[in-house]
Amino acid sequence: MKFIHIKYFFFLVSLVIFLSCSTSTKQTKVDSIKTDNMKISDLMQKAQTFFQYNEFSNAIKIYKKILNKYSKNKNDYENYLAWANYEIGFSYLVLKKYKLAIKYFQIVIENYSIQAAMKLSKDRIKEINLKLFKKKL
Repeated sequence: MKFIHIKYFFFLVSLVIFLSCSTSTKQTKVDSIKTDNMKISDLMQKAQTFFQYNEFSNAIKIYKKILNKYSKNKNDYENYLAWANYEIGFSYLVLKKYKLAIKYFQIVIENYSIQAAMKLSKDRIKEINLKLFKKKL
């Protein structure tokens, strides 16, 4: 259990450092970026940069590339895969595509053991259900 907290802490620290060091230059489109030879950590950072600049569809494309490339080695990349699914769900949440968001949050909950990602996914599903319930009223 302590190991999971350390992984989550490392991920958050890395994310904060990356975001504080990023430039304010607008990023290029995903299709023009050569991602085939990038490490998974670099792909995650690239996706976060797109997200930071509200380029959600580009962030989703990168996260999906991560899932396609690394899902076969789930045990080796579980932390990255869980967070990639979570971030896809969160991107869809921001885009108000709630059914797609729930789909990816459910993937995190049902297929990964990363407690922080699971908890946040459950929280986001509750948030979506509350929004949809209020919308019906």
